Amino acid sequence: MQNTASADGFSEGLNASGGSLTGGATTGGSITNLSAGSSSSAISVGMSTATSGSKSGSVAIGLASNGSGTSGYGTTGLTGQTVNVTATVYDYATATFSQTTGDGSFSGAGTSYALDFGTGLIAGHSYTATINLANGAGSFRDDLGGSYGFSGSPEITNTSGSFSGLAAGNSNSFVITFLASGGGAYAGTLSFSGLSQQTGLSDASLAQIDISITAAVAAIPEPTTYAALAGGLMLAGALCKRRRNAVV
Repeated sequence: MQNTASADGFSEGLNASGGSLTGGATTGGSITNLSAGSSSSAISVGMSTATSGSKSGSVAIGLASNGSGTSGYGTTGLTGQTVNVTATVYDYATATFSQTTGDGSFSGAGTSYALDFGTGLIAGHSYTATINLANGAGSFRDDLGGSYGFSGSPEITNTSGSFSGLAAGNSNSFVITFLASGGGAYAGTLSFSGLSQQTGLSDASLAQIDISITAAVAAIPEPTTYAALAGGLMLAGALCKRRRNAVV
């Protein structure tokens, strides 16, 4: 806002304040006794971001001439001005994971998911799960980008990678694989750090999403265990035969 009166020592100051609003426009601040020839950014105008879409509105600015410190005549109302405001409001990108094909069971929502390949798995056998990542739908939604990080058992691997520009309503996928050579319990966490992306705006970081992965392979008996099992079976057969021979 600028007081365009001549800075000649005989011009009054300017008062300004926001008035009536239309179409979701917003305003804040005020100006008091802005001296002639000076400018101020104390008044702001904007647009409500409560909902997404193409927005338009207006702010009525009330004006008055202020004689304090100059003419001494107090304030005199001036013709106000209208500031028209337009904006396009976008929703943040949203990341949602689901399993499309493969082994195990997948569950969760929000920032926490779980993939359980199960128990009693076979050593040396490869188990896979195809995971889908979708950006939420909507005509006024940011693109989705991001990257992954993994920590945990090296027997758990994945084909995820960094990406950007996943448009609203679209998805991509990757594969999580579990392959272990020995028995035991295995676990890991695949973390997704997402970005909400819009042309002309800075990327906005989204809340981290974690996928917990678990699997358990049945223990492989030692050779001595196999021998003991075989001996037990032979003994059971011999007892069975002796009992049958004893029957009259």
